[in-house]
Amino acid sequence: MKQFILVPSLVFASIASMLSIVNAAQDSSSAPRVLRILDVRDLLEADARRTASTNGDVVPAAAPTERNPARGEPAPACELDAPNKPTPNAPLSLATHAVEFQEVLERWMRPALDRTKDALQVTQDGTLIAHVTAEGQAWLDNFLALQRREPVLLDMQFCFLSGKKARFDALLPNGGVAFLTNAAAEKLIADSKSGNDISIMQAPRIVAWPRQKNVLSTLDQVAYVKEWRVETVEPDHQQIADPLVDVVQSGILIESRAVLLDEKRIGLETVVTQSDLKIPIATKKVKLAIHGGIEVEIGQPEVTTVSLRTTVMLESNSYALFRGPLAGGDRDVVVLLHATRVDGEMEAAPAKR
Repeated sequence: MKQFILVPSLVFASIASMLSIVNAAQDSSSAPRVLRILDVRDLLEADARRTASTNGDVVPAAAPTERNPARGEPAPACELDAPNKPTPNAPLSLATHAVEFQEVLERWMRPALDRTKDALQVTQDGTLIAHVTAEGQAWLDNFLALQRREPVLLDMQFCFLSGKKARFDALLPNGGVAFLTNAAAEKLIADSKSGNDISIMQAPRIVAWPRQKNVLSTLDQVAYVKEWRVETVEPDHQQIADPLVDVVQSGILIESRAVLLDEKRIGLETVVTQSDLKIPIATKKVKLAIHGGIEVEIGQPEVTTVSLRTTVMLESNSYALFRGPLAGGDRDVVVLLHATRVDGEMEAAPAKR
């Protein structure tokens, strides 16, 4: 008896388009490619629920547990917000998460995708279409099994260190990224605490689900007079000058995504954006046409903003060092990145820090 497999039209169109591109690029010397269709909807739904429970914008939050110290129950500690457990039957939108899941696969797949011969697509209904080598298919099987099996969170700390450029040049002779032993990293931190030519600017920390995009900022806000408005008010049709106050930000913004690649290794994509506000804020005098002409000042803030994108693969509980986006004079800023896995229940809220 013949058996037939029903393929949704969206998936069929994706396969046809994919094969037309790949077949045109292949030659007789290339390794054979294998076409497979895999179901990853459960992983996309997990990502959607976690993101929604973190942001509170799709899945209704569970009611908080009340604690009564008078009955001997512990009072809640002062902690960062962590996601509530998602509501199982809430509607989920998977389109964004399909795109992000495909980005993760394209970034970390081994062997790396050959754009002229390989093809990979995740559709919004949770179908993974992969036309890659047998080795690539084996990597996919292992990776997907790991994502479903491992109940872990990923703990990342970004320690921003300021110090003499020569000291950091010795650790980063070729620029880029250096992988430090735990002893070398701990010495850097100890030196910063003892004031030995190095100081810690800040050390933000993120605890997140694998594959989840995270944004963390440590920004200072400075108010300044952006412009003046002349208004006529009562009584007596008086003219007054009304300052319009705006806010300018400076500091550090971190965008990160961590992926569990195997039982020991973590892949991290990080974008560090550093904004530096020149202090004091420059001002400019302007004349307002009221009361015969009065002179006021407006602020003209000067902000330098630079972003640095870094992609690293780390052993769990290990360190990487890379230069920060901005530096000045004989002093430099570096980022000491530490990543480790935190084992726990898959759908439990991440441990708060």
